Formats: sequence, structure tokens, C-alpha cells
Amino acid sequence: RRERERKMKAEQEKERAAEESSQAGKHTRHFEAVHHCKLAKAAGLLRYGLRRFGDCSECRQGLGFYTCEKCNYDICQNCVEDKTMTPAEKKAEAKRKAALEKKRREEEGKEEEEQRKKWDAQIQFKPEIICPPKRNLDPDGNRKGGFTVWCSEGYGRSRWHDYEGPPRKEFDSTFRTKEEANERARHLFHWKNPWGLEWESIGE
Repeated sequence: RRERERKMKAEQEKERAAEESSQAGKHTRHFEAVHHCKLAKAAGLLRYGLRRFGDCSECRQGLGFYTCEKCNYDICQNCVEDKTMTPAEKKAEAKRKAALEKKRREEEGKEEEEQRKKWDAQIQFKPEIICPPKRNLDPDGNRKGGFTVWCSEGYGRSRWHDYEGPPRKEFDSTFRTKEEANERARHLFHWKNPWGLEWESIGE
């Protein structure tokens, strides 16, 4: 068995050597700052009969765009561009990247600030919505002519929970206008929910 494996391996190496030899003429690109040998486009090369795919030998992240089969060397297009830039071009590229990064951080900060304002209860609600006055906490505080906010917690019919019927309602507050009552309900759901979830965990 070992002899058979040795012969198969020798035959594969022979075929691979012939494959490399037949592709030697494709190595026509020379970048002095990149590699001491001439390179070929990886897309036009075969390795054991299949298209060659190799990770960049420089950054280990990109896919090889140019290849030196003799050295088993691959380099991605980004690394080629980086290595062949003049000092002035590198300085300009660094400046461009810094500007893009600055813009990204500014946009990220702006988005975070918008989210903070969106979920800051002190900004979103009037003080009487967050802490209703005593009159609003009295079921008859608005002489039954206002709008009542009820609280309840329960599950609908599902395969995960036993259905126990509609949940029990608890009085929370009453407000003169529907808009105020809805704001109080929104505050309770997002900031005072019975599950103890933070506002970031609950979407609109």
C-alpha cells in the first residue's frame, strides 16, 4: 500500500511539474517593489488541473491576484497597489483613508446621539408623563371623562406557553387627552415594562 501511495504521489508531482512548466510563459508581469520574480495573473493558472486560489502572502486576507508559482507566492491587488505607490501617492492615500475614517466616526457619533435622544425619557416625555401627579393616579381623577391607561402581562396562544386566558389588568393612570394617555402607555412599555428589559432591547 505504501509503495502504491508513493508512486501516486510521485506521479502527481510529475504532473504538477509539467503543469508549472507549461504555465511558465504566463509569468510576464514584473513589479520590482513587489517580488523579485515575474508574476502571472492567478486567474489564468491551474494547480493540479483546477483554477489556482491562494491567500495573499502579504496581508493573509485578500485573494491572490498575481502569482509566482516557482516561489508559491500570491499577492492580492490591494497589496500590489500599496507596494507600487510612490511616497507622494502613499501620503495622499493615507490622507484619503484618514478623511474617510473621520467621516465614518462622525456619522457613527451622530447616529449614536440620535439614538440617545430617541430613547432618553427626559427628552421624549413631559415630567407628568414620567411621574403622573396624584390626580392622574386616581381612577376618578379626570371625573371618568378622560382616558385610562391599563397595564397587563400575559401570553397569547402558542406552543411555548400554557394559555391561561386574557391577562389581568391593573390600573395605572388616567389622563385628560388620548395623546397623553398614549404617551404614558409608550413610556410604560419601553421604560417600565414588567420584563425588566432595557429600552435598547425593545423596538418601536
